Amino acid sequence: MRGAFRDVTPDFRAHVAGQVTHHCDGRVSALTDGATSALAYAMQLVAGENGTVALPGFGCVDLLAAALFARVTVVTYDIDPATLTPDLDAVRRVVGEGIDALVIAPLYGFPIDVDAVRRITAMAGVPVIEDAAQGAGGACRGRRIGTSGDLVVLSFGRGKGLSTGRGGALVSRHADFDGRVRDLAATLSAGDAGWRDWTVNAAVWALARPTLFAIPSAVPSLRLGEMVYHEAHAPRAMGDRAVALLPDALRDGVRDAAQRGVIAQRLRSAIEPTCGSHLPAPLPDSSGGWLRLPLLDETGRGASPPLGIVRSYPLPIRAMPEGRAILRDRHAPEPGADQLARRLLTLPTHRFVTTPVIDRIRLWASA
Repeated sequence: MRGAFRDVTPDFRAHVAGQVTHHCDGRVSALTDGATSALAYAMQLVAGENGTVALPGFGCVDLLAAALFARVTVVTYDIDPATLTPDLDAVRRVVGEGIDALVIAPLYGFPIDVDAVRRITAMAGVPVIEDAAQGAGGACRGRRIGTSGDLVVLSFGRGKGLSTGRGGALVSRHADFDGRVRDLAATLSAGDAGWRDWTVNAAVWALARPTLFAIPSAVPSLRLGEMVYHEAHAPRAMGDRAVALLPDALRDGVRDAAQRGVIAQRLRSAIEPTCGSHLPAPLPDSSGGWLRLPLLDETGRGASPPLGIVRSYPLPIRAMPEGRAILRDRHAPEPGADQLARRLLTLPTHRFVTTPVIDRIRLWASA
């Protein structure tokens, strides 16, 4: 957290943007105030107003917020509950129906076989926007989440694998988009002081401890674990404190992902024999970033917020009321997305999940 006190000069901001570009194996990047605004800009850049964008059938409502701001039409494709990855037959269907861009959004650090997706989109000349907000260090065949899309969106908000409290980035990995992303970066060359970002990051770090998390989880107005809709807006500059913290977040990302992986495997070993539910697993030849441990609950046990166990997104994208005006087909069958909305719980994997906490989670799982 001491990095927050760095002096954020224009040269330092440009240096950090270069680090982000390198992190995504990209060409140019713009540091934004959040991932949703970056995603909205990406949709506008690729699809244009009134274009059609394909979204995963299960995910955060921020996907729809970005699409609404971008003024695009949305279609959705199904997700495989066993791996949390796109159903490739569903991807073929939406590409065949005609789209201008396809968004992939890895869930909880579970990597996607982007090569398989791109073999489908390339035949139709459809660009891929990789929303790597939940990437958290996951990789498929050695290729890290956030290094495969034509455009890549990153999030540095609370609860993400690379957290500065707030902020995001848009990275171009294709020459066709370099100019527009470079122009965006030029207009976002200065941010506010951003001390709120530092305060949020410090509070998240402190309250992540299970012994303390029960306190905010008991306050209904905080709406922890809920999916809350926020309207998107045009990208703004990332605050200075978030920029100051970003080099440390990028440096520590690999270490943090490894720590989460160890805790995720300990949790799996503890609860798999007793939970009576299915634990999704990453694709073969891939490694999860384990931002959270997903569990398909088949017993109806329900969430336990004091333990950090929360329900995932409660509705598939096509059923979210915010999307009524822009969804092209709200009735396409998506059994995978429906199952995830009904049954998916997620468990914490951060470094404060100690042996006593795992024992308490084991008791919850066996109840």
